[in-house]
Formats: sequence, C-alpha cells, structure tokens
Amino acid sequence: MDDRVGVYRTDRKDAERTFNALWSSVERPPWEVRQVSIEHDKVAILAPYLASVRTACDCACGGGDFLDLVAERARFTEVVGVDIADNALARAEKTGRYARLVRARLDEAADKVAQRFDLVMVGEVLPYLEDPLGDFASVVDGLTAPRGIVFLAVAMGRKGLTEREVEGARALMRDRGFASLEDRRLEYYALGVVPRRRLGPLSSLWVQTHKTVLVWRAPSAWVGGPRAA
Repeated sequence: MDDRVGVYRTDRKDAERTFNALWSSVERPPWEVRQVSIEHDKVAILAPYLASVRTACDCACGGGDFLDLVAERARFTEVVGVDIADNALARAEKTGRYARLVRARLDEAADKVAQRFDLVMVGEVLPYLEDPLGDFASVVDGLTAPRGIVFLAVAMGRKGLTEREVEGARALMRDRGFASLEDRRLEYYALGVVPRRRLGPLSSLWVQTHKTVLVWRAPSAWVGGPRAA
C-alpha cells in the first residue's frame, strides 16, 4: 500500500491559492501557537542550540507566532521571514521581530533571500508540498551558513509527512555531512475536517498522530549540496 495515500500535495502553481486560503485573516491565524503546549515543547528542543545564533531565516514563517516563542530564548540580531501568504506576512510584520519579510515559495526562497544564516527554521509546511524533500534540500543548500543550525518540525499522519519521507530528510542531511543533534517524536493527536468552501482540494478529514522534530548542524566547511562520493 502506498504510504502517501491520503496525503495532500499542492503543486507549485496551486501553493499560493492554498496558503492564502488558509490565511484568510490577519487577526485570526489558522493555528493558535502560544496556547498549544507542543509548540513550547518544540522550542525547548531547539533552545540549547541558540546561544551562538545571531541570524535566522524563518521559512514558512506564517504570522511569526512560533518565531515569537523562539526569540524569547535567543539573541537574534537579524531574522528574515519567508512565506507565500499575504495575510501571514502582514501578521508577521506586526510582530516587529523581522528585519525583512520575503514573499516566496520554499523552492524560491534561497534565490530571493540571497543570504546564509546561523539558523534555518522550516515550520510545518512540508506535508503540503508536491516535492517536500526537494524543496527542503533547496532551503538547506541555499540558506544555511557553515556550522549553521537547521530546525525541521513536521506533522505526521493522514495529510502529514510519511515516515518514508522523514527518513528521506535524514538521508539528505547525512549526504551533506550534517551532524544530527536532535531527532524527537512528540506525541500529539488531533483530527478535524477542513471545510470544502475554504480550501477545495484540501477538504476532508485530516489526522495528526504525532510530530517529528529534527535539528542538525552544518559542517564547518559547508558550501551547499551533497558531499562528493
């Protein structure tokens, strides 16, 4: 049985419509972050690696709500946010946390941002993407500084990332010589139905069974891309 059955993927042409539909309001985000304990658990996993971080790129930043929690534990001098949803970027601007906000899909982020960072955060966006590992690789290769930290959090389950894809992310980072710092499973069960009138092809039952949180460190000689065989 194909373990991707039930997992929705947006093609790149559809991504803008999908995420703008999710972010239908600046004031009412599709996810409440600060009130959800697992979001604080994710921050606690990342926190031990923040001491030397000064610059960060928040990929799929949404409204900046998760970054707001991380920033309370960090000493950032510059944060760049990337998202495709207009209302998400408008909400993120209101936080005052970002030096720059860039409207881009994940596969465009490296070219549009044109900078490398001590910390690259990839929020829970990969399950929505047509080519989650390819888009993740482009972010890692194009945005991570030498010795930089990469933080990846993904929802697992129906309409989440598959175990096969998470193992693909691990292999991708091994091929690039990244050191694994954290690889955690956070128990979390949630289900719901997305109304058809809001999201069209995203409609139907979604189930999250747990979240996977991974943290890596780039090699000191990192220049982007897999190591030569």
